[in-house]
Amino acid sequence: MSDTPPHVIYDLTPEGLSLAPVLQALYDWGDAWANTHGLEIEQADIATDDT
Repeated sequence: MSDTPPHVIYDLTPEGLSLAPVLQALYDWGDAWANTHGLEIEQADIATDDT
């Protein structure tokens, strides 16, 4: 018996994808705030499937 869990691929629903602009706005706000306080935020690399 393998200890490796099965490979599962999850997809966001259209409702979940509709949150992208909200999350981007939060990121942009945080980035602007950090810049005014001399901090730098690194954007994480995320896997996307643009198919």
